[in-house]
Amino acid sequence: IGTSINLHTNMFNAITRATMYFFNTNSSGRILNRFTKDIGAIDEMITVPSLDFIYNSLSLMGIIAVVGIVNVYLLIPTFFIGVLFYYTVVYYLSTSRSIKRLEGVSRSPVLGYMNASLQGLSTIRAFEAEEVLSLEFDDHQDLHSSAWYIFISSTEALGFALDIICLIYMSILTFSFLVIENDIFGGDVGLVITQAISLTGSLQWGIRQFAQLDNQMTSVERVLEYTNVPQEAALESSEDKKPPKEWPDKGQIVFDNFYLRYSLDTAYVLKNLNIQIQAMEKIGIVGRTGAGKSSLIGALFR
Repeated sequence: IGTSINLHTNMFNAITRATMYFFNTNSSGRILNRFTKDIGAIDEMITVPSLDFIYNSLSLMGIIAVVGIVNVYLLIPTFFIGVLFYYTVVYYLSTSRSIKRLEGVSRSPVLGYMNASLQGLSTIRAFEAEEVLSLEFDDHQDLHSSAWYIFISSTEALGFALDIICLIYMSILTFSFLVIENDIFGGDVGLVITQAISLTGSLQWGIRQFAQLDNQMTSVERVLEYTNVPQEAALESSEDKKPPKEWPDKGQIVFDNFYLRYSLDTAYVLKNLNIQIQAMEKIGIVGRTGAGKSSLIGALFR
Protein backbone atom coordinates (compact mmCIF):
# COMPACT_ATOMS: atom_id res chain seq x y z
CA ILE A 1 0.00 0.00 0.00
CA GLY A 2 2.85 2.37 0.84
CA THR A 3 4.43 1.76 -2.56
CA SER A 4 1.11 2.39 -4.30
CA ILE A 5 0.68 5.66 -2.41
CA ASN A 6 4.17 6.78 -3.38
CA LEU A 7 3.59 5.90 -7.04
CA HIS A 8 0.28 7.78 -7.07
CA THR A 9 1.82 10.81 -5.36
CA ASN A 10 4.79 10.92 -7.73
CA MET A 11 2.55 10.56 -10.79
CA PHE A 12 0.15 13.25 -9.52
CA ASN A 13 2.99 15.67 -8.83
CA ALA A 14 4.47 15.01 -12.28
CA ILE A 15 1.13 15.50 -14.07
CA THR A 16 0.34 18.76 -12.26
CA ARG A 17 3.68 20.18 -13.41
CA ALA A 18 3.56 18.69 -16.93
CA THR A 19 3.91 20.88 -19.99
CA MET A 20 0.94 21.91 -22.11
CA TYR A 21 2.36 19.83 -24.95
CA PHE A 22 1.83 16.74 -22.81
CA PHE A 23 -1.88 17.50 -22.43
CA ASN A 24 -2.17 18.28 -26.14
CA THR A 25 -0.76 14.88 -27.12
CA ASN A 26 -2.41 12.73 -24.41
CA SER A 27 -6.17 12.45 -24.15
CA SER A 28 -8.04 12.80 -20.88
CA GLY A 29 -9.08 9.14 -21.13
CA ARG A 30 -5.46 8.02 -21.29
CA ILE A 31 -4.55 10.07 -18.22
CA LEU A 32 -7.69 8.93 -16.38
CA ASN A 33 -6.83 5.32 -17.20
CA ARG A 34 -3.50 5.68 -15.37
CA PHE A 35 -5.14 7.10 -12.24
CA THR A 36 -8.02 4.59 -12.11
CA LYS A 37 -7.35 1.19 -13.66
CA ASP A 38 -3.56 1.12 -13.28
CA ILE A 39 -3.50 2.47 -9.72
CA GLY A 40 -6.37 0.10 -8.84
CA ALA A 41 -4.39 -2.84 -10.23
CA ILE A 42 -1.37 -1.85 -8.13
CA ASP A 43 -3.57 -1.61 -5.01
CA GLU A 44 -5.50 -4.85 -5.42
CA MET A 45 -3.96 -7.12 -8.07
CA ILE A 46 -0.31 -7.34 -6.99
CA THR A 47 -0.26 -8.12 -3.26
CA VAL A 48 -2.36 -11.32 -3.31
CA PRO A 49 -0.59 -12.92 -6.33
CA SER A 50 2.77 -12.19 -4.70
CA LEU A 51 1.81 -14.00 -1.50
CA ASP A 52 0.27 -16.93 -3.41
CA PHE A 53 3.38 -17.29 -5.56
CA ILE A 54 5.66 -17.37 -2.51
CA TYR A 55 3.43 -19.94 -0.79
CA ASN A 56 3.25 -22.22 -3.82
CA SER A 57 7.00 -21.91 -4.42
CA LEU A 58 7.68 -23.16 -0.90
CA SER A 59 5.16 -26.00 -1.40
CA LEU A 60 6.87 -26.96 -4.66
CA MET A 61 10.27 -27.15 -2.99
CA GLY A 62 8.77 -29.34 -0.26
CA ILE A 63 7.26 -31.76 -2.80
CA ILE A 64 10.55 -32.02 -4.70
CA ALA A 65 12.35 -32.72 -1.42
CA VAL A 66 9.90 -35.53 -0.59
CA VAL A 67 10.36 -37.09 -4.04
CA GLY A 68 14.14 -36.89 -3.73
CA ILE A 69 14.15 -38.48 -0.26
CA VAL A 70 12.04 -41.44 -1.40
CA ASN A 71 14.06 -42.04 -4.58
CA VAL A 72 16.88 -39.75 -5.58
CA TYR A 73 16.76 -40.98 -9.19
CA LEU A 74 13.30 -39.42 -9.56
CA LEU A 75 14.97 -36.02 -9.43
CA ILE A 76 16.20 -36.61 -12.99
CA PRO A 77 12.73 -36.54 -14.63
CA THR A 78 11.79 -33.80 -12.16
CA PHE A 79 14.61 -31.67 -13.56
CA PHE A 80 13.52 -32.17 -17.18
CA ILE A 81 9.88 -31.45 -16.30
CA GLY A 82 11.04 -28.28 -14.54
CA VAL A 83 12.90 -27.17 -17.66
CA LEU A 84 9.77 -27.82 -19.74
CA PHE A 85 7.73 -25.80 -17.25
CA TYR A 86 10.23 -22.96 -17.44
CA TYR A 87 10.17 -22.61 -21.22
CA THR A 88 6.38 -22.92 -21.30
CA VAL A 89 5.97 -20.10 -18.80
CA VAL A 90 8.58 -17.90 -20.50
CA TYR A 91 6.82 -18.33 -23.84
CA TYR A 92 3.48 -17.49 -22.24
CA LEU A 93 4.77 -14.43 -20.40
CA SER A 94 6.37 -12.94 -23.51
CA THR A 95 2.98 -13.22 -25.23
CA SER A 96 0.66 -12.25 -22.39
CA ARG A 97 2.75 -9.21 -21.45
CA SER A 98 2.29 -7.76 -24.93
CA ILE A 99 -1.41 -8.62 -24.89
CA LYS A 100 -1.81 -6.91 -21.51
CA ARG A 101 -0.19 -3.76 -22.86
CA LEU A 102 -2.52 -3.92 -25.86
CA GLU A 103 -5.48 -4.26 -23.50
CA GLY A 104 -4.34 -1.22 -21.52
CA VAL A 105 -3.89 0.87 -24.66
CA SER A 106 -7.30 -0.13 -26.06
CA ARG A 107 -8.99 0.77 -22.76
CA SER A 108 -7.97 4.44 -22.89
CA PRO A 109 -10.15 5.35 -25.94
CA VAL A 110 -13.18 3.84 -24.18
CA LEU A 111 -12.71 6.06 -21.13
CA GLY A 112 -11.84 9.10 -23.21
CA TYR A 113 -14.85 8.65 -25.49
CA MET A 114 -17.18 8.24 -22.53
CA ASN A 115 -15.75 11.33 -20.83
CA ALA A 116 -16.11 13.42 -23.99
CA SER A 117 -19.68 12.18 -24.52
CA LEU A 118 -20.70 13.12 -20.99
CA GLN A 119 -19.26 16.60 -21.41
CA GLY A 120 -21.08 17.13 -24.71
CA LEU A 121 -24.46 15.58 -23.94
CA SER A 122 -26.38 18.77 -24.77
CA THR A 123 -24.67 19.08 -28.16
CA ILE A 124 -25.21 15.38 -28.94
CA ARG A 125 -28.92 15.65 -28.19
CA ALA A 126 -29.27 18.92 -30.10
CA PHE A 127 -27.90 17.33 -33.29
CA GLU A 128 -29.59 13.95 -32.64
CA ALA A 129 -26.25 12.16 -32.94
CA GLU A 130 -26.95 9.53 -30.28
CA GLU A 131 -26.96 6.60 -32.71
CA VAL A 132 -23.74 7.66 -34.46
CA LEU A 133 -21.88 8.10 -31.18
CA SER A 134 -23.27 4.82 -29.88
CA LEU A 135 -21.87 2.98 -32.90
CA GLU A 136 -18.48 4.65 -32.48
CA PHE A 137 -18.43 3.73 -28.80
CA ASP A 138 -19.27 0.13 -29.72
CA ASP A 139 -16.24 0.07 -32.04
CA HIS A 140 -13.94 1.21 -29.22
CA GLN A 141 -15.50 -1.28 -26.82
CA ASP A 142 -15.16 -4.12 -29.33
CA LEU A 143 -11.43 -3.45 -29.66
CA HIS A 144 -10.98 -3.52 -25.89
CA SER A 145 -13.15 -6.63 -25.49
CA SER A 146 -11.16 -8.40 -28.22
CA ALA A 147 -7.87 -7.70 -26.45
CA TRP A 148 -9.33 -8.83 -23.12
CA TYR A 149 -10.72 -12.04 -24.66
CA ILE A 150 -7.30 -12.86 -26.16
CA PHE A 151 -5.73 -12.34 -22.74
CA ILE A 152 -8.22 -14.68 -21.04
CA SER A 153 -7.83 -17.28 -23.79
CA SER A 154 -4.04 -17.27 -23.47
CA THR A 155 -4.38 -17.78 -19.71
CA GLU A 156 -6.64 -20.80 -20.23
CA ALA A 157 -4.22 -22.19 -22.81
CA LEU A 158 -1.44 -21.93 -20.23
CA GLY A 159 -3.54 -23.86 -17.71
CA PHE A 160 -4.21 -26.60 -20.25
CA ALA A 161 -0.51 -26.92 -21.09
CA LEU A 162 0.44 -27.07 -17.40
CA ASP A 163 -2.15 -29.81 -16.80
CA ILE A 164 -0.63 -31.93 -19.57
CA ILE A 165 2.89 -31.47 -18.18
CA CYS A 166 1.73 -32.39 -14.65
CA LEU A 167 -0.04 -35.47 -16.05
CA ILE A 168 3.18 -36.57 -17.76
CA TYR A 169 5.11 -36.06 -14.52
CA MET A 170 2.65 -38.09 -12.45
CA SER A 171 2.71 -40.88 -15.04
CA ILE A 172 6.51 -41.01 -14.88
CA LEU A 173 6.47 -41.19 -11.07
CA THR A 174 3.78 -43.87 -10.97
CA PHE A 175 5.31 -46.17 -13.60
CA SER A 176 8.80 -45.72 -12.17
CA PHE A 177 7.73 -47.50 -9.00
CA LEU A 178 6.36 -50.37 -11.11
CA VAL A 179 9.47 -50.73 -13.25
CA ILE A 180 12.23 -50.06 -10.74
CA GLU A 181 12.70 -52.92 -8.30
CA ASN A 182 13.73 -51.62 -4.90
CA ASP A 183 12.79 -51.86 -1.27
CA ILE A 184 10.68 -48.70 -1.11
CA PHE A 185 7.82 -48.97 1.38
CA GLY A 186 4.27 -48.72 0.12
CA GLY A 187 3.63 -45.76 2.40
CA ASP A 188 6.46 -43.83 0.76
CA VAL A 189 5.07 -44.61 -2.68
CA GLY A 190 1.64 -43.40 -1.63
CA LEU A 191 3.17 -40.24 -0.14
CA VAL A 192 5.02 -39.40 -3.36
CA ILE A 193 1.98 -40.01 -5.57
CA THR A 194 -0.26 -38.00 -3.23
CA GLN A 195 2.16 -35.09 -3.25
CA ALA A 196 2.47 -35.30 -7.04
CA ILE A 197 -1.31 -35.13 -7.39
CA SER A 198 -1.43 -32.04 -5.16
CA LEU A 199 1.36 -30.62 -7.29
CA THR A 200 -1.02 -30.35 -10.24
CA GLY A 201 -3.29 -27.84 -8.58
CA SER A 202 -0.73 -25.92 -6.53
CA LEU A 203 1.81 -25.58 -9.33
CA GLN A 204 -0.74 -24.44 -11.88
CA TRP A 205 -2.19 -21.93 -9.42
CA GLY A 206 1.27 -20.68 -8.46
CA ILE A 207 2.36 -20.18 -12.05
CA ARG A 208 -0.93 -18.49 -12.90
CA GLN A 209 -0.44 -16.13 -9.98
CA PHE A 210 3.13 -15.44 -11.09
CA ALA A 211 1.90 -14.75 -14.62
CA GLN A 212 -0.80 -12.46 -13.27
CA LEU A 213 1.79 -10.68 -11.14
CA ASP A 214 4.05 -10.23 -14.15
CA ASN A 215 1.17 -8.95 -16.28
CA GLN A 216 -0.04 -6.54 -13.61
CA MET A 217 3.46 -5.11 -13.37
CA THR A 218 2.70 -3.44 -16.69
CA SER A 219 0.47 -1.13 -14.63
CA VAL A 220 3.52 -0.17 -12.57
CA GLU A 221 5.41 0.38 -15.81
CA ARG A 222 2.64 2.64 -17.14
CA VAL A 223 2.49 4.65 -13.90
CA LEU A 224 6.26 5.09 -13.83
CA GLU A 225 6.07 6.30 -17.42
CA TYR A 226 3.91 9.22 -16.26
CA THR A 227 6.26 10.10 -13.41
CA ASN A 228 8.92 11.05 -15.97
CA VAL A 229 6.91 13.36 -18.23
CA PRO A 230 8.52 16.67 -19.28
CA GLN A 231 8.02 19.36 -16.64
CA GLU A 232 7.31 23.06 -16.85
CA ALA A 233 10.01 25.48 -15.84
CA ALA A 234 10.38 26.49 -12.20
CA LEU A 235 7.69 28.75 -10.75
CA GLU A 236 10.34 31.23 -9.69
CA SER A 237 12.63 32.56 -12.42
CA SER A 238 16.32 32.96 -11.82
CA GLU A 239 17.57 36.39 -10.81
CA ASP A 240 19.08 37.12 -14.23
CA LYS A 241 15.70 36.52 -15.92
CA LYS A 242 13.45 38.42 -13.52
CA PRO A 243 12.06 41.75 -14.80
CA PRO A 244 12.90 45.00 -13.00
CA LYS A 245 10.96 45.76 -9.82
CA GLU A 246 9.26 48.76 -11.45
CA TRP A 247 7.93 46.54 -14.29
CA PRO A 248 5.38 46.98 -15.76
CA ASP A 249 5.43 50.74 -15.84
CA LYS A 250 3.05 50.94 -18.82
CA GLY A 251 0.48 48.67 -20.44
CA GLN A 252 2.39 47.82 -23.61
CA ILE A 253 2.95 44.40 -25.22
CA VAL A 254 5.70 43.91 -27.78
CA PHE A 255 6.49 40.77 -29.79
CA ASP A 256 9.86 41.26 -31.49
CA ASN A 257 10.84 38.57 -34.01
CA PHE A 258 8.99 36.00 -31.89
CA TYR A 259 9.08 32.24 -32.58
CA LEU A 260 7.15 29.56 -30.68
CA ARG A 261 7.00 25.77 -30.82
CA TYR A 262 5.78 23.23 -28.29
CA SER A 263 8.81 20.94 -28.36
CA LEU A 264 12.23 20.75 -29.96
CA ASP A 265 11.15 18.08 -32.46
CA THR A 266 8.05 19.89 -33.80
CA ALA A 267 7.58 22.70 -36.29
CA TYR A 268 7.20 26.31 -35.22
CA VAL A 269 3.62 27.33 -34.49
CA LEU A 270 4.41 31.05 -34.60
CA LYS A 271 7.14 32.36 -36.90
CA ASN A 272 8.79 35.78 -37.02
CA LEU A 273 5.94 37.46 -35.18
CA ASN A 274 6.25 41.24 -34.77
CA ILE A 275 3.41 42.95 -32.91
CA GLN A 276 3.29 46.12 -30.85
CA ILE A 277 0.16 46.72 -28.78
CA GLN A 278 0.05 50.13 -27.16
CA ALA A 279 -1.47 50.96 -23.80
CA MET A 280 -5.26 51.33 -23.69
CA GLU A 281 -5.65 49.50 -27.02
CA LYS A 282 -8.14 46.67 -27.39
CA ILE A 283 -7.03 44.02 -29.87
CA GLY A 284 -9.07 41.08 -31.12
CA ILE A 285 -7.36 37.92 -32.41
CA VAL A 286 -9.27 35.94 -35.04
CA GLY A 287 -8.31 33.01 -37.24
CA ARG A 288 -9.15 29.48 -38.26
CA THR A 289 -8.61 26.44 -36.08
CA GLY A 290 -4.90 25.82 -35.61
CA ALA A 291 -3.85 29.31 -36.67
CA GLY A 292 -2.13 29.94 -33.34
CA LYS A 293 -4.61 32.08 -31.40
CA SER A 294 -4.27 30.10 -28.18
CA SER A 295 -0.53 29.77 -28.72
CA LEU A 296 -0.21 33.55 -28.93
CA ILE A 297 -2.10 34.02 -25.67
CA GLY A 298 -0.19 31.18 -24.04
CA ALA A 299 3.10 32.81 -24.99
CA LEU A 300 2.27 35.76 -22.74
CA PHE A 301 2.22 33.47 -19.70
CA ARG A 302 5.55 31.75 -20.34
